[in-house]
Amino acid sequence: MLNAFNGNIMFRIMKSYRISAVRNAGRGLIQKLVLSAVGAAIFCLAPAVFGQIPTSPTTLWVPILYGNNNFPDPSADQQTGSAESDMVGNLSQPSFYMQYTNGFLGFRFRVGADASPAGFKGAAFVGLDANLSGSLDLFIGVNNQGSGDSVGIWFPGAGLNTSPKTTSIVSPPTLSYSETSLNYSFAPVTAVNNPGASSFDLNADGRTDQFLTFYVPFSAIVSALATEGITFSLNSPMQLVAATATQDNSLNEDLNGVNGGINSVLTWQQLGGTTQTYTPTSTTPVPEPSVLALMVVAGTLGSLLVARQKARV
Repeated sequence: MLNAFNGNIMFRIMKSYRISAVRNAGRGLIQKLVLSAVGAAIFCLAPAVFGQIPTSPTTLWVPILYGNNNFPDPSADQQTGSAESDMVGNLSQPSFYMQYTNGFLGFRFRVGADASPAGFKGAAFVGLDANLSGSLDLFIGVNNQGSGDSVGIWFPGAGLNTSPKTTSIVSPPTLSYSETSLNYSFAPVTAVNNPGASSFDLNADGRTDQFLTFYVPFSAIVSALATEGITFSLNSPMQLVAATATQDNSLNEDLNGVNGGINSVLTWQQLGGTTQTYTPTSTTPVPEPSVLALMVVAGTLGSLLVARQKARV
């Protein structure tokens, strides 16, 4: 009961702060400090209730589809020569996964190797288009560059953020969490964590592929987006961009679903770097709101037509 009580208090604090933050268009130092403190408190409230397991098998994760209905990524298309930054996948073995569990949203990348020295040494990000505007609104990721390895949430830069060329990330992150066994894993792909796998070396470089997995509190995502005037929930449709990087202020290594293209002026959609539409809890792609509206209208018209024909009989 103590943890639940504390969680309720923290939620109310975040809600109150979120309202004031939306009214204030600036992202000042105080805003970032409050978000950081609240996010850290939420993550530490009740470890016993955490349901996320970073090493869990892929059968418990949602494979993320792209517009061509497969699980790409071309091998050896990273900017540098490090296979550790090369996202890899094919039709049967995805390169990108998502999982929502117990109030946490997690993502998993499949990369080409664990380069020496051991452990993930770069950065990786998932960009959220949380209102389907074509612009990336928030970044969730891991940054293992330098001395402070961490999982975090970053705001986008001041540019359009609609293409690789116009996208940047504000460093340092607005929220940062130390990596633990509850929110982070970098582990070899095996028959245990990838049941039914036919290969453990998709880029054929003689080294075992790795799963990079990380989680952040979903409530922290909601609050961060609220400061940008975006209302977000477990039922909100979103599209994603996944990428690796050498630092935490740009997507400069490998764009998932794209062969190269890190400096492209094409929009994320035109380039093929945007996923299909999901909600944080969906297990398959969902129709975009405009498509869903058309489906509802078509269904209604169909029902009226059938009713009219029956009335004539």
